[in-house]
Amino acid sequence: FDGQRWRNDMFVFDFETSEWNEIQQLGTLPSVRSCPAWVGDGKFLYIQGGYDGLERKDDFFACSLDTYTWTQLACMGNAPSPRYFHSCVMYGSKLFLYGGYS
Repeated sequence: FDGQRWRNDMFVFDFETSEWNEIQQLGTLPSVRSCPAWVGDGKFLYIQGGYDGLERKDDFFACSLDTYTWTQLACMGNAPSPRYFHSCVMYGSKLFLYGGYS
């Protein structure tokens, strides 16, 4: 959020060069939002939920770190309710999501 509009851009910081670069994202990008839960596993970044200025989100996306291509993930079972300000962590082959504001 730049104070003017909601954003869904993504940047990467290179610790070797101390430079920020905007990523040219592909695929089905998450909508504009703030305060989602993020986690990475070395191959993908995962984003769940957040707030777009109008509603809390309950969607779930993966971004390939090789191609920066986003995919919306279909979920089964008892998915978390829409929320933001929550957190998540990867442990083994599972993603744990905790708390937040609904």
